Amino acid sequence: MDTEKAFDATAFRHALGHFATGVTIITAADKNEGCVGVTANSFNSVSLNPPLILWSLNRNSGTLSTYENSDYFIVNILADDQIELSNHFARPGVENKFADLNCDTGVGSIPLIPDCAAYFQCQKRFTYEGGDHLIFVGEVVDFQTTDRSGLLYHQGQYAVSERHPAAKADSAETTSKSFVQDYLDYLLSQTANAFEKQFQAELDKQKVSRFEWRILSCVSEYVAVDYEELSTLTLVDRTKLEEIVSEMQNKGWIRIESDHVKAVKLFVEETGMNKLIPLMAAATAHEASVMVDYSAAERRQLKDMLRNMLRRINEPLFKVVESGSS
Repeated sequence: MDTEKAFDATAFRHALGHFATGVTIITAADKNEGCVGVTANSFNSVSLNPPLILWSLNRNSGTLSTYENSDYFIVNILADDQIELSNHFARPGVENKFADLNCDTGVGSIPLIPDCAAYFQCQKRFTYEGGDHLIFVGEVVDFQTTDRSGLLYHQGQYAVSERHPAAKADSAETTSKSFVQDYLDYLLSQTANAFEKQFQAELDKQKVSRFEWRILSCVSEYVAVDYEELSTLTLVDRTKLEEIVSEMQNKGWIRIESDHVKAVKLFVEETGMNKLIPLMAAATAHEASVMVDYSAAERRQLKDMLRNMLRRINEPLFKVVESGSS
């Protein structure tokens, strides 16, 4: 490194951005200023015994005196869906940042930000000079973790965590050596079957069959769908599909219309919508409960992979080129 070259603070900050960090809101309180909170990614562990952590705050911060005067602070580790909260507490000049938050209180009557990934409640032990920052070291007196994935900050942007593909491959290798249990058809079939069986209990409550549920949801979303399209969407044979739709028409759930060329179009009636809406809410809740252990990024990745796989499978393996007669 050329020590005579002028130090480029902007480039230095950009270089630091290559180190991915979590995102926290540090909360504190004192008798004069009340409760304060600030977004920070300077949090780090120091020692396991005793359990010490540190974080730093810019000397120009308007809340600096509160953190200096407070005997305690709480590190709230943000979850990956709390970007708005991060931005809110990073914004200067907001008079009461806790106004619309239903916060519990922790050590020193300091607010706990709701729905975070983890919490570290600390007694402040040391304050150090750190250039244009003050460094606060706290001893952890209590902590709590949840099943929520943490929010990340990398190269000046928010990010979400995912397991590295190499790590996933290692874990998959140790899961099963059996051909059948590692075969994609088996995994997809067993997963889909178990998923449908769980939701069947909700369908039974509403007295709706699995096929009726598929038909109602598809007809409501694909306006004026016809039998051919609906058969593809619901995976129900055309003949059986027409029988089920006829029964649903008799119940007042489905309306069948034919135009002047006898093309049949299907629509959901109000009675059908009254059946469908609570089921859609239940289906959303069921999906969330099944995927609770996965981050938002992993859930998106799984669905994208399945959509791409389905599109690829539906493509013809061989393209037939018709040649003209010579």
